Amino acid sequence: MMDTAVMRKSGIDVLGDIPWGTHLCQFYETKEDLIDILVPFFAEGLRNNEFCIWVTSLPLEVEEAIAALQEAVPDLEKYVTKGQIEIIPYNAWYLFGDEFNLESVLQKWVDKESGAIERGFEGLRATGNTFWLDRKLWDNFVEYEARINDVIHNYRMIAICTYSIEKCTASDVVEVMGNHVSTLIKKGKSWYVVEDVAKRRLADNKFAESQKKLKTREELYFKLMQNLYEGLWAIDAEGRTIFVNERLAEMLGYSVDEMLGKHFFTFMDEKVVKIAQEKLERRRRGISEEHDFEFLRKDGTRIYTRLGTSPIIDDDGNYSGALAAVLDITERKLMEELLANSERRYRELFNSASDAIFIHDLEGRFLEVNRVACERLGYSREELLQMTPMDIDSPEYADWVPLRIEELKHSGRIIFEAAHVGRNGIIIPTEVSSRIIDYEGKPAILSIARDITERKVAEMALEENERRYRGLFEDSPISLWEEDFSEVKGYIDNLRDAGIKDFRQYFENHPEILSELASMVKIVDVNKATLDMYEAEEKEELLSNLSLIFEQETYEDFKEELLSLIEGREMFECETINKTLSGGSKNISLRLNVAPGYEETWSKVFVSILDVTERKRMEEELRSYSERLEELVEERTKQLRNAERMAAIGETASMVGHDLRNPLQVIIGSIYLANGRLKSISAPENKKQNQELVELLKTIEEQVDYMNKIVSDLEDYARPVEPQIVETNLPQLINDILLTMILPENVKVSIDAEENFTPLRIDPAIMRRVFSNLIINALQAMPEGGQLTISAFKKENQAFISIKDTGEGIPEEIMPKLFQPLFTTKARGQGLGLAVCDRLVKAHNGRIMVESKVGKGSNFTVQLPLNIKTV
Repeated sequence: MMDTAVMRKSGIDVLGDIPWGTHLCQFYETKEDLIDILVPFFAEGLRNNEFCIWVTSLPLEVEEAIAALQEAVPDLEKYVTKGQIEIIPYNAWYLFGDEFNLESVLQKWVDKESGAIERGFEGLRATGNTFWLDRKLWDNFVEYEARINDVIHNYRMIAICTYSIEKCTASDVVEVMGNHVSTLIKKGKSWYVVEDVAKRRLADNKFAESQKKLKTREELYFKLMQNLYEGLWAIDAEGRTIFVNERLAEMLGYSVDEMLGKHFFTFMDEKVVKIAQEKLERRRRGISEEHDFEFLRKDGTRIYTRLGTSPIIDDDGNYSGALAAVLDITERKLMEELLANSERRYRELFNSASDAIFIHDLEGRFLEVNRVACERLGYSREELLQMTPMDIDSPEYADWVPLRIEELKHSGRIIFEAAHVGRNGIIIPTEVSSRIIDYEGKPAILSIARDITERKVAEMALEENERRYRGLFEDSPISLWEEDFSEVKGYIDNLRDAGIKDFRQYFENHPEILSELASMVKIVDVNKATLDMYEAEEKEELLSNLSLIFEQETYEDFKEELLSLIEGREMFECETINKTLSGGSKNISLRLNVAPGYEETWSKVFVSILDVTERKRMEEELRSYSERLEELVEERTKQLRNAERMAAIGETASMVGHDLRNPLQVIIGSIYLANGRLKSISAPENKKQNQELVELLKTIEEQVDYMNKIVSDLEDYARPVEPQIVETNLPQLINDILLTMILPENVKVSIDAEENFTPLRIDPAIMRRVFSNLIINALQAMPEGGQLTISAFKKENQAFISIKDTGEGIPEEIMPKLFQPLFTTKARGQGLGLAVCDRLVKAHNGRIMVESKVGKGSNFTVQLPLNIKTV
């Protein structure tokens, strides 16, 4: 058992020091009343190294409690950080769901006290506000208070339980005070302490017994002894104080020395001085009596007392003063007022209550009914007082009345549904809360009956809506989910309280938290379509965890979903990827809605999911088809443009060929005739001049041949190519081409062809032109000499003929234009050579590929099919 001699400062002036194990209660009207008592109470506890718990409710909740305490304890944050104080709402302490379990709450107090001591605190200081307390929990809570009162002296614990006087009946007040050693009550602006009535009565009885046992020869000694329990006051014949005991001085707020020598009238206000004068006059006449009297404390507050007064007579029989035993009855006065007010409020509440109230004895006879009971049933009060509960219950409920009375005798309280029948025969669905009470000194049953007609209608409508909703939910072809995000909401709120504001940044910095939040989502229900979509046989397979259907990339969309909820949006849509229970992947379209009324808790969230896998596949095919179509269109457009260009070039070539051929033939004929004439008129004396003319004519002839080649190339490029395919020995064709050429001495030539190279099916005349042109270009690219390498090889039914030089190379920006007609980089080039080659190779269903690097040389490779099909 705890040593009750160890006193602790309460912090409450009217209360003073109190021992461990003290169980107090406070009756309050406003939240300011709570602040008056609880703020200094906890401030003192914090200063004295006590662990503090403040359990709040209306009208003073957590935030206001913290603010009020902060004003008294500026460094409150220090104690919070240290873990010395907890300020929490009532539902986090007293309730488990919607239930109050007294054993669990009692054990929590014990655990907190032992934990506080283990952490180095002196003990536990606590308070709990009961404003939240529902009538149906009252009896259970009263038992809980009684249990605390019985055992609290075994612990280092001090507790103040606070009750709203507005919510308490007179009997409630008596019950509460009986379960606490002292009660704090406010009258006017002052607080008073009312001690336990039973303990006071016991003390009074002991005092009365001690009076009978006290014997003394001296009257003063006798009277002093019999009054030592309370205040003792002695005055002389002039009314000056000659003696007070410590108790009296304490009652009035003075020290003994401060009171001695002061006149009796000093301790009262002017309105009672006249009464005091009359009373003193009676003492002078030798009259002893008891009466009530008001005094003023040092702080100006009133104290109500009961005086047992007697005159003091000296040995000569003269009046020499008066002696008074002073009993503080302030608490009794306050209690009388409190009880009177409570009784008045009880009567007003009884008749103004919105529910019907019945009081009947244990035999079932009505003892009292309120106004609503009469109006609802259509009977007068006098008529109902002649009836029993069986008379107003419908037949199916009337037979249960005796059984319920017996149940009440054992349990003390029950809640049940019944149906009352009014005078007009209308059935009234009713919810009845009944409990055993003391009524005029006898046990009786108080029943509060609430008309639940509207609720029953609403329940029927709700059941019908639920039935229809369940049918729509289950039979919907769309995957539907009902989910509970309340645990996620709590986690997010805790992050907010910790100062997190930018949740997107937080999630990016802590991506692992997304899987943890996903595991907090409770899947309440899914429909049949969901089972089919996710390849589940039973709902339970999907109700465990969202991670079962999440792919890694799904968490990114889950993050956006959470951010949408955090930002207060009630709807979210996205397309993402899920997996089935068998491991398959599905593209889905998701829509999330917070159910109306659940925006603050996220405890009911509906999710609809569409399988868009097939749509995504078709979209991808359509996209690929569209891209291919664009390529084909681009290629065809290019072909058309080339065709247009070819047509233009062909038309130009035909015109140029026609217009230039005839003059060229005339020039060639004239040169021939000029050469003949020159030979016939040659004379030795003109030999030098003739030779000069011959060389001039030769130059003209070469230029005419070059012009003729240009015309031929134009005509070849414009003319349709129709290869005459024959089997051709490629190495032989290359050698024949090289034999017709004059190769520069500074160029080394090497040929590398596979042995037994398969004969190619080509037009040898056409391909001779192609290879000749490519070889000539390679030689012209090496004016300073170099290496010409001609190689041939086969690969996968294709022949590759490479003509590689070590010449100047081709700039990268020119490469795309190499095969464009009329494009050239040569001073005397017409830009048709490579264009013609490309056209001739393509006529063989082949192509020319080019690799080149400036300063390193170029490599032109002709690719031809071994089994050629001409274009």
